[in-house]
Amino acid sequence: MSEPRPPRPGSASRRPRRVAGRVDPRGRLRSLGVAVVAALLPVGLTACSAPDEQTPPAATSPTHTPEAGDPVVVGALPRPGRFDPTDTQDPGTARIADLLQRGLFRYDTKGKAIPEVATAVETTDHRVYQVTLAQGWRFSDGEAVTADSFVDAWNRLADPTRPRRQRDLLAPVHGFVPVDPAAAPTRAAAPPGLPAGRSPGLSGLTVTGPHTFTITLTHTHPGFEQRLGDVALAPLPDVAFTDPDGFAHRPVGNGPYLLEGTWNAGDTLTLKPNRAYTAGDPALNPGLEFRTYTDPAVALRDVREGRLDVLDVLPTEALPTYLDTFGTHAVDQPVGRATGIAFPVTREPWTGPAGSARRTAISMALDRETLGREVYGRTRDVATDLAPPVVEGHYQDLCGAACRLDADAAQDLLEGAGGLPGGLTIAYAADHDEGPAVTAICADLQTHLRIACTGRAYPSSEALRQAVATGTETGPRLTTWQMAFPLLENFLTPRFASGAMTNDTGYDDPTTDVALARAVTLDGTERVARLQAAERRILTAMPVVPLFDVHVAAVSSPGVTDVRYDVFGDPAYTQITRPREK
Repeated sequence: MSEPRPPRPGSASRRPRRVAGRVDPRGRLRSLGVAVVAALLPVGLTACSAPDEQTPPAATSPTHTPEAGDPVVVGALPRPGRFDPTDTQDPGTARIADLLQRGLFRYDTKGKAIPEVATAVETTDHRVYQVTLAQGWRFSDGEAVTADSFVDAWNRLADPTRPRRQRDLLAPVHGFVPVDPAAAPTRAAAPPGLPAGRSPGLSGLTVTGPHTFTITLTHTHPGFEQRLGDVALAPLPDVAFTDPDGFAHRPVGNGPYLLEGTWNAGDTLTLKPNRAYTAGDPALNPGLEFRTYTDPAVALRDVREGRLDVLDVLPTEALPTYLDTFGTHAVDQPVGRATGIAFPVTREPWTGPAGSARRTAISMALDRETLGREVYGRTRDVATDLAPPVVEGHYQDLCGAACRLDADAAQDLLEGAGGLPGGLTIAYAADHDEGPAVTAICADLQTHLRIACTGRAYPSSEALRQAVATGTETGPRLTTWQMAFPLLENFLTPRFASGAMTNDTGYDDPTTDVALARAVTLDGTERVARLQAAERRILTAMPVVPLFDVHVAAVSSPGVTDVRYDVFGDPAYTQITRPREK
């Protein structure tokens, strides 16, 4: 079924073009999303599955040991059976999407946005941006990448009748229509490609030539350019509109790799180098094979035995020793991820001042330093605010006493709020080996608050996200936020602005909304100071209890070289090399 293509503002004078034998009036533009990509943590007890969510396939090992000239085999988490990088929190899909698709910018390993499809994005006032595209870019089906390719894609992403999770990347653009927060979670969970009303399009997007377009924002936004490397803002080919179901299973992109076969939720996906890609990040290896593991211990064994080349989800029990075990083939690096416990602040017993006091009591009953050392083997740092140190604006003690262990004060707070007679259940995603971590968290709460604490396991982060979106899961959950771009606003606005698509706690505070909106209109130190002030207010309510700033803990086999990780915590896949036979 064809997906309605949003009309492009200012395009009435352009001749419609024919696609598949019919008139196709085209117009376009394109986390997070935030690239926003959030991976959820666990606590290992009972397992349950969200409605319509299939349990991921059992962990299996490759039957073939990679040899010279073979694709690089990388460990991957379970992924959905459809490809849509604009509507997922699963980090595996986002990683692969970034290899298949490229937008105006890409991010280097330090998080700096550098030109990719764009030759220039110019502004004199941080409100109106003139975009010029490099000529010669083509999608893998041969279609040229044009200004229409971007404007159409961005209008599709912003469509309020079918909201995708990364749509808030376009919130600053003139004409963006917010989605009713009460309806957003249910609608966001609907599978893509269903019939929907036609989007009115973003009035702030105007195509001015085959390779030029303008972006007009509702207000000055000095950090806007930083988000333009997110894969959710990549251009889309015609097939994404004329055959969205086909595109979801056979992605067509313009990145350094092509997908072999079809997208699936099975054991493996294989990418091969895209020889038509001629920009600055070409594949230096024979290809990539993403192999799904549901058990990190099996994956780690396969690295030791040479069947798996790259792995960055390690079993928790291996964290204290993996650096000694793998030596120069091990990585321990701070990245742009922050872990916490997210609470549904619109549901009892977490509403109002009493709910805030209960959350703060839980925060003050946790010995983060000991947890980070004994559970994570020092691959986590104690969180002192809502963003990690790699982000400009990180503050060394913004959370203050509320994020430090004080069992007596925690007990007094909880007692004053009426206690937690029913105890505490924390939901988590079992595709990360976080059972030991939540067990330790619950032990702290049982000791320091004298309350019952258990965990509820979901088979994957996507299953947990769906359960939260549909209201099946109504309790607190362990969550890790991965930045889409390295600015403090990315750790605040998508998570805590009222009605934001990725605001899964339900936090709603008009004063915070105004503070965040004003902060992003500023630049430099004043911008950071305003954002920190908004963050202090958020921490006072504590919708998310900060726990840890995350390191990437990763290993690789001797069969590959040049394995590096970027500031987002993702491998620099294109740079991994495998020796070829001479």
